Amino acid sequence: MTVSRQAAPDDAILHQHLFEHAGVGLLVIAFDGTIRQINPNGAEFLGRSRTALTGISVLDVTHPDDIARTVEALTSVVQGQVHTAVLEKRYLRPDGQVVWSRSRVSLLPGHGAPPDSVIAVVADITELKHAQRDLEALNRALQATLEGGLLGLGIALEARDLETSGHTVRVMDLSQHLGEELGLNAVTLNELRHG
Repeated sequence: MTVSRQAAPDDAILHQHLFEHAGVGLLVIAFDGTIRQINPNGAEFLGRSRTALTGISVLDVTHPDDIARTVEALTSVVQGQVHTAVLEKRYLRPDGQVVWSRSRVSLLPGHGAPPDSVIAVVADITELKHAQRDLEALNRALQATLEGGLLGLGIALEARDLETSGHTVRVMDLSQHLGEELGLNAVTLNELRHG
C-alpha cells in the first residue's frame, strides 16, 4: 500500500473554498455597512443574487425594527467594544418574506493594513422562530383552557353547595325533630341543630 503525500492547499484557495461552500451565510461588510462580498448560502438566505447584494447596504435588507440593533452591533465591533457581537435579527427578502438569523459579527483582519471590514456569520433560525411562536401560542391556549376549567369547577362547586344546602338543612331539622321525639337532652339536641 502506497501513501502519497499531497501538498497542503494554499491558504487563499482554502479560505475561498470555505467561503464558497460554508453551510451558513457569510457576508463581508465594510464599516459603512456596504456588503463587499457574500457567499452563495448567504445570497440564497436573503433571496437575492450575489451580484444584487454586492455593493448595497446590509441595512437595505434588514427588517426596519432591527436596524438600530444592527447598527449597534456593527458599531460595537468596529469601535473595539466587543470582539464578536451576536444578535438575532430579521432580514427582508424581495418577496416581503421575513427570515430570522442568528448573526455573529467580528472584525476581518486586514493584510498588513488596519481592518476596514467585518465578517458576519449568518445562521438561518427562521424555522426555530416559527416553532417558538407556535409553542408560545399553544402555551397561551393551554393557560386559557386551564383558567377556564378552574373557573368552571368553582362555579359548579358553588352551584352544588346551593343545591345541597337545602338538603342539609332538612336533614338537620329532621334530626332535631327525631331527637325531641326520642327525648334527647338539650346538649345533644343543640349538637343536632348545628350539625
